[in-house]
Amino acid sequence: MGLLQRLTTEKLEESIVRKIAKIKDIVEIKDTIYYKKNIPNAENGTYIYADDIGYHFVYCESGNEESHKITDDLFEINYWLLSALTSAASFDFELKHRDENVEFRVAAFNKKLEYLGMIGENYRKRGEIEIDEILKAYPL
Repeated sequence: MGLLQRLTTEKLEESIVRKIAKIKDIVEIKDTIYYKKNIPNAENGTYIYADDIGYHFVYCESGNEESHKITDDLFEINYWLLSALTSAASFDFELKHRDENVEFRVAAFNKKLEYLGMIGENYRKRGEIEIDEILKAYPL
């Protein structure tokens, strides 16, 4: 991180909670988020924490660590979580409001970008990049 100090887990949680607050009245957050280090056989959910290595984003399912990403970038750790939360909410929204004339991924991706835009324009733009990459790998 250069000359900047890394946030503590507590400060990282405050940063994320402020961003989630911008959408919590509109988006149903179903994921369980723990702001602590995961342990073997951890509860299902997402674990976010900071240590000497960096900011950690860990997803556990059935007691197993399914994904573990590390970054020094505060925006990145925020985006990883907000992307996961808004993706889940977007596909839930699409399913509840399905329009047979619109490809379901298009509808969900548009809703995700709307949600990310509520958090901040930089999050929406990062979402556009992520969706473009998904569509390159898995075209409509």
